[in-house]
Amino acid sequence: MAAPAEAAVPLTNVTGAVSDVRGVDGTDAQCINYNPAAGTASAGEVDVAYGRPSGETCPGSLDLGKQSGVGFDASAPGTVTPSQPFLLASIIHYNNPIQGLTYPAGSRSAFIGGTLTLRLGDFQGNPTVEYPWLLEETANSGTCPYGATDGVLCDDRLSFTDPSGSRSVVDTSGQHYRLTISSIAKAAGEQCPATPPASSTDAFVTKERSKTTGCVYGILDPVRQVTIEKRTRPQGAPDTFTFDQSGRTIDGTLPATSTLGDRETKTYEIAGDASFTERDSAGWALTDLACTGDTSGVRIDKAAARFEVGALGGDVHCVFTNAQGGAIVEKRDADGGALIGPATFRFENTGGSAPAIVVTDNAAPDVDPTLGRVEVRGLVPGAWTVTETKAPQGYEIDAPGPVAFTVSADDTTPVKVPAFTDSRKKSALAVIKHESRPDGTVTDKIVPGATFQLWRETNGQAGLQPAGDTAVGVPCTTAGTDPCTVGGLDFGTYYWQETQAPQGYQLPPNAVSDPIVVDASNAGGRAPVTVIGDPQKRSELTITKYDAITGKTLPGATFALYRESNGQNGLQTGGDTLVESCVTGADGTCTIDDLPFGDYWWLETAAPEGYEIPGYPMVGAIRIDAVNAGGPIIQSGLADPQTLSALTVEKKDAVTGAELDGAVFDLRKVAADGSETTYATCTTQGGRCTVGELEFGTYYWHERTPPVGYELPADRDSDPIEITPQNAGGDFAVTTMRDPQTTSALAVLKQDGETEETVDGATFALYSETNGTPGLQPGGDTQVGECTTSGGEPCTIEGLAHGTYYWLETAAPQGYELPVDAQSGPIVVTAQNAGTTFPVTVIGDPQKKSGLSVLKHDADTGAVVAGATFELWRDADRSGTFDRAADVKVAECTTTGTDPCTVDPVGFGTYFWVETKAPQGYELPANPVSDPVVVSAANAGSTFTPVPVADPQLRSALDLVKTDAADGRTLAGAVFQLYADTDGNGKHDDGEPMAGGPRTTDAQGAIRWSDLLHGAYVAVELAAPDGYLLPKDAEHPVEITTENAGTTLTIDVENERKPAPPKPGEVGGVVDHGGDGGHVSGGGLPNTGAPTYALQLSLLAGVMLLLGAWLLVVNRRLREE
Repeated sequence: MAAPAEAAVPLTNVTGAVSDVRGVDGTDAQCINYNPAAGTASAGEVDVAYGRPSGETCPGSLDLGKQSGVGFDASAPGTVTPSQPFLLASIIHYNNPIQGLTYPAGSRSAFIGGTLTLRLGDFQGNPTVEYPWLLEETANSGTCPYGATDGVLCDDRLSFTDPSGSRSVVDTSGQHYRLTISSIAKAAGEQCPATPPASSTDAFVTKERSKTTGCVYGILDPVRQVTIEKRTRPQGAPDTFTFDQSGRTIDGTLPATSTLGDRETKTYEIAGDASFTERDSAGWALTDLACTGDTSGVRIDKAAARFEVGALGGDVHCVFTNAQGGAIVEKRDADGGALIGPATFRFENTGGSAPAIVVTDNAAPDVDPTLGRVEVRGLVPGAWTVTETKAPQGYEIDAPGPVAFTVSADDTTPVKVPAFTDSRKKSALAVIKHESRPDGTVTDKIVPGATFQLWRETNGQAGLQPAGDTAVGVPCTTAGTDPCTVGGLDFGTYYWQETQAPQGYQLPPNAVSDPIVVDASNAGGRAPVTVIGDPQKRSELTITKYDAITGKTLPGATFALYRESNGQNGLQTGGDTLVESCVTGADGTCTIDDLPFGDYWWLETAAPEGYEIPGYPMVGAIRIDAVNAGGPIIQSGLADPQTLSALTVEKKDAVTGAELDGAVFDLRKVAADGSETTYATCTTQGGRCTVGELEFGTYYWHERTPPVGYELPADRDSDPIEITPQNAGGDFAVTTMRDPQTTSALAVLKQDGETEETVDGATFALYSETNGTPGLQPGGDTQVGECTTSGGEPCTIEGLAHGTYYWLETAAPQGYELPVDAQSGPIVVTAQNAGTTFPVTVIGDPQKKSGLSVLKHDADTGAVVAGATFELWRDADRSGTFDRAADVKVAECTTTGTDPCTVDPVGFGTYFWVETKAPQGYELPANPVSDPVVVSAANAGSTFTPVPVADPQLRSALDLVKTDAADGRTLAGAVFQLYADTDGNGKHDDGEPMAGGPRTTDAQGAIRWSDLLHGAYVAVELAAPDGYLLPKDAEHPVEITTENAGTTLTIDVENERKPAPPKPGEVGGVVDHGGDGGHVSGGGLPNTGAPTYALQLSLLAGVMLLLGAWLLVVNRRLREE
């Protein structure tokens, strides 16, 4: 068992050694000396020196007074706490000036490397742990990479390149540890504290030409050996298994995954909590997860296929065991029990812990090569079902399952599932009768009426033996062009036997078919139809020669017998086949036999002596077929033949008279009893068709099908045409029949040329091209109709004959203009497309454009104002309200002079004027958006009244300050009235309105008039402050313009003090107190009266002035009210 995590670990016996000191990274280091020898452990300081003193040779032994060197002194702290830093050793750098170091090319540092080895005597086996170190000796000039402690020479740097140590160690309790150098700190003097100071780093910087001591601190971390092993049942499976791993090892982190096969292991030294999870593997189930060794801190979760382990504790070994089983299922013939295949099965795990497996016999993953037996491995232990999903070829599934079975985790022997049985598919066989030639070859001609019996071979002998084999069902007879068929047939070998030939035919020499094998490869399908050919029965034809007048038979006439073979009605000696010739005997007849089916013609080639060949020397056609073949001799006679005739019909356009191709006519013959037959059918070419070789009789033409683009006439039959002996062979008048054209309809649709929306109210004329000049010429072509679009639909003109047409727009809808090209392209109605649906012609009209204007007014005076900037927006989302995000800006304009600003042209839509910048001296109204302006088809192109938009003036303020003209101090009590200077002359005139009532200066000598509109004003001083004179010019003009509107204007007004009254005995008087600001100046007149009288006059004058000022104020207030 391992020591508890909290227990202190003894560390009393630590020795150190230094070795492998050398120049690295291109440095050549000379004069390396050790004390003690390299690799020798010591409880005291171990040293190594390098370099040679300046101007000297290498010392014979270590000399730290002249050489540079490094010393290590291992510490033995007694006990340490795991995972807590402690003092591991001290390090001393003897940094002396030396030579004998060769710097790498391009570098300003030399590098000395070595290994510190610590032997830990408190652990099992006295283990040693190695820590490589690196000393960087910097050049003592230029830039110092680590600074210069003395301000001149560059400091050097020592660090451990792998502080994690070379191995782990085991204490006496079996606990593994990893001793890691955690930090280095410069000592304060030569003493090291037991725990690392805050200044600890991963390196040690030393002063040049000094002895510097550093403190090396370590951490003893607990580690643990964990082994995972994979085992399979059955043993030796080739599969591999993947594990997901997480946690820390002594060298870093665990690999994210590992892969193991049967009996393979992986071992890790972990330095913290670790987790190992086995991934699902198809076809395998985890049946056991067990750990041995020191299982303290081990947590097993078998359901998750995972175990977790902590770093504390001894070695642990965990085994993942997986098992898989198998199953065997057989497929057998339900009729005989034989193994059959290949069938397909689906294996499903009832619990759903494993994916379904679909296997086809003798295909992967079936491991049994026997056809009819399927063996599947890789089934995880548990409940399974197997279902047949596809039967072998030629079979049908009887019971697909599912069939349940269980795979044991302890017994991996394949489970044998009860066999599945399938029934054979039943088949059908068919036979058909064809005609065969005399040489036995079978033709393509199908002959009905043959009777067949189907036999199944049951006696084990090849070939049909009716006495031993078995008849299947009852005989069947072919009908029409269909074969006769027998179904419900099991596997086996079958034969067709023809028992009766069709009428007019005879059984072939071998009336039994080849064997037909029905087996699994073709069962359920329809086997190829068996074809058996029968030869025709042969016939004879006889011709008799008669005297045309007496009817007496004549010998000596020579006849040739022709068989029709070129596919054309009537005898063509150059195309039909000459069978044989014969000469009439004494009875006037000659006969030719052994004739197959066909149409035959007798042709008289030589008349008897004393006779002439008649004008029509042939008899035919004589038909031999299945009905009369092999019967009595077919006899014919030949007298003077009739002269044959030909009739012609022509087809014309009922309107234009043009000759038409493609009309189909039947020439019908009327018999004496009134019955009718179709003698021939022909189609007009070049406007006509002709039927010849016509015998005496009554005929008429019947139109069956009109030409393309035409209709049948009301009367489809011609007048009767009589062919008699009198007119036979003559020239008959051509029968003329006329067909009306199939008429068509054309439509035109009016659209907005910009939005492509349908527009009502457009008037169109339809013209037919009649003047022979391509393109529309309204003065030369013919107008065939006129219509106006309405209801959102096209307008249509119907009943149109074949020809070329043009639409011409004659009147645009309201709000629209005719397009530049108001006519359509040519629309061609031909016989080929007449009566079909023609594409609607679409003609777009441009909208009438409009101009929209906006005019800026002063909201206070109504005056027109220039300099307002507006944007015109179109209501793109048709909401009826302005929405900057959804609507579209059309244009921007600024009013000038007294004119509105205008945007032209604009199309249909709803628009808003948005004022974006007010004129100087004005501010935007509360709502800068106008009411909507609607441009529609009803008003487009008309003159729109400019939209008025009023802006309020920026209000201004006027401050007046009253001061003493002598000392500038502010004066209260001065009375002022502000007037609007309507004529702008800078003076107050009678009739000009007051701007409020009189105002009196306050203690600060100030008056403020607020909320003033643009314009000229005059501030009139009505009364001066007590003790001050009213100035001669008491009016003070000021003007508020668009440039200074919105600001505060100031008027400064000074008043002069009244002069003191004269003292007794003094002479003097009141001088004129005019001038600006009411300033007073001195002067004198002789005193001609007593002083008392003069004083009285002065007092009276002052009283009168005050009374007059008061009356003036009262009068003006009354006028304002």
